[in-house]
Amino acid sequence: MNRLSAWDYAGGLLLAAVFTAILLATHGEIGFVRDEGFYFPAAEFYQNWYDELWDNSAIGKPGYSFNRAAIDKHWSYNNEHPALMKTLFAWSWKLFHQKLGWLSNSGAMRLPAMAMGGLLLAVTYWFGALVFSRFAGWMAALFLAVNPQIFHMAHLACFDIPITALWTACIFAWWRSLTNKRWAWITGLLWGLALATKLNAFFIPGVMLLHWLFLEWRNFRPRWFNGPHVEIPALPRAWLWMAVLGPAIFIGTWPWLYHQTGVRIANYLGFHLRHEHYAVSYFHEVLTKPPFPESYPWVMTLFSNPEPVIAAAALAVAGRIIWMIAGGLRRGDGPDAIRLLAGGSRVQEESLRRERGLWALLLLNALIPIWIISRPNTPIFGGVKHWFPALPFLYLIAASELDRVRRWFEISFHGFAMRRLAPAAICILALGAGAAGILNTWTHGIAYYNQFIGGVRGAAEHGMLRNFWGYSSRQALEYLNQNVEKNGRVFFQQTNYEAFLWYSYDGLLRPREDWDPAWRKERRPKTDMVYMGGPGGTNWSLFHYYAEWYENLNDIMEEYHTRQPVHGYYIDEVPMLFVFRRPPLEAAP
Repeated sequence: MNRLSAWDYAGGLLLAAVFTAILLATHGEIGFVRDEGFYFPAAEFYQNWYDELWDNSAIGKPGYSFNRAAIDKHWSYNNEHPALMKTLFAWSWKLFHQKLGWLSNSGAMRLPAMAMGGLLLAVTYWFGALVFSRFAGWMAALFLAVNPQIFHMAHLACFDIPITALWTACIFAWWRSLTNKRWAWITGLLWGLALATKLNAFFIPGVMLLHWLFLEWRNFRPRWFNGPHVEIPALPRAWLWMAVLGPAIFIGTWPWLYHQTGVRIANYLGFHLRHEHYAVSYFHEVLTKPPFPESYPWVMTLFSNPEPVIAAAALAVAGRIIWMIAGGLRRGDGPDAIRLLAGGSRVQEESLRRERGLWALLLLNALIPIWIISRPNTPIFGGVKHWFPALPFLYLIAASELDRVRRWFEISFHGFAMRRLAPAAICILALGAGAAGILNTWTHGIAYYNQFIGGVRGAAEHGMLRNFWGYSSRQALEYLNQNVEKNGRVFFQQTNYEAFLWYSYDGLLRPREDWDPAWRKERRPKTDMVYMGGPGGTNWSLFHYYAEWYENLNDIMEEYHTRQPVHGYYIDEVPMLFVFRRPPLEAAP
């Protein structure tokens, strides 16, 4: 295993900063998803509580903010999710939009999640540089950066990228804690932050337990002295810190839990155990209720990641499985190749044991998040985002294979072209597939599919999911601003009202002339366009192309007596959004 230098940490942080800056510069073209329509106002409500806490503290009575009435007033909204990220959204919005005026409403709200995307790349680089090489670390991080679905989701004020970053950081700290006790408390801290971010964190200890059992199963020894029992090896120190810091951070960052703590935690868990099942289009079948096909997340992983990454990961996994079964290493494997024969030294045995432990850890984390979603009763809505925590580890595995190829070129050839330029060309090709996907689909990342299924067009022909939760409205706003009559009524279909409000607050919908800033507190839109919940009584309607919503499309066509949209947004000639207009002779009053 390598040692990370100050330059490694600095390089990771620089990578994080650059990626965050790119996300911030490009987020304006990415529409608001349904979830943001809930998290934006939730963050506002939470910020109001902090403002009141500040005011009460100024008069020496901060306790007023902690009574149940004050907590329930501000924290009841969207209490089915932990509060950490929404609190960060609120603080960022307060500082960078309200006080400094540096960012738009949505830019400030989205910034913390973008920064978590940067952290994800940094931690992945550190992990790869530690266990393989700096080259492997850079490649794994860049694989994440050019994944079109990761790139799209990293813009959003949601929890999927933050929990992926914290899951990866937690496992990184766990690996380090096995040989360095100082990392034990960091593991506990990171797990607490993960708990305070999203439900996925509850699965992390299970992954750690399986990994520990893999490492220590030989040390479980039956004993018969003083009665039959099994001698158990010492438990990892990190688990003690997780037991202490995890619940403390989870509850401490979520004031909603300060009253009726047990009941409200049970309600939180119960909500997700009984979560409604949103429809997903999968090979022309609209999946609406369990049992769902177990193949779904595995097939989607195959089709939604750039081809070179999948190929490299498959080669690496196949090779390692053979290696682990055979009980030895192939020549040249690992950053420090081990040639272990029967009767090798204890140092060699320990090195081999650690090498196997590393690959067990990577494989467990690459497979378990996908396996969880593959259970027939697990909700599978929203595309691939629910098993994002698997991707950093899958990409580390893929990067290790490219690192092996690079070292093979360096060992086998002496000329500069073959030793350096050939590996560089391989890396450019490996990253180029994802980069091309971003250029094509970055505003609609969920529409990205690789060439194993034929790209966006192939996915459409096979009846796969390519749209979700109403973010496509962003690509129609300029057209609506230019063509909708004053005070025109528009059916935004899957774009919820809060997203509509924030489009108006960001100036993406044309402003009304009589706007009064006082209306902001009343949550009134800053545009003359009128949001409607259905096509009836409207002259304009949007349709976000998705199989489950065909009923909305039929309603619009019947209401408007037309099957011809007046505007659309397409990727590779595949429709993502239609705009319909009621014929002028039939215009609603």
